[in-house]
Amino acid sequence: MTMRFEEVSERLGATLDYPGNKDHGKPLNVAIPNLGNVRLWQAVHGGYSWSIVYEPGVEHWSDDEKAKFVGYSASYRLVGHTSSSQTIRIDGGPWDSFAKAEEACKRTWRQIRSAS
Repeated sequence: MTMRFEEVSERLGATLDYPGNKDHGKPLNVAIPNLGNVRLWQAVHGGYSWSIVYEPGVEHWSDDEKAKFVGYSASYRLVGHTSSSQTIRIDGGPWDSFAKAEEACKRTWRQIRSAS
């Protein structure tokens, strides 16, 4: 079985569900304007949900912020877990290409599999 990522960026067009927030009910890309430029891929493999996100950043970010956040980052969590607190970010990112983030996911999966 191969880990296959599918782009699901359109899901970022969902609405903000945060009662009491001034942006409650607005599309996410309206509530968070830069979100329209973010891209998201997901895969389900080996009992885990894997995600790769491309964050383009914004013009007013400092060079330090850009180095820390701009690029491709990856994370995973057990299938069925929906809380962001159960998400594990894969060290090493952000990477400058999707292929590098994908390889980090595969490397992490091999480490999980060999540890069990």
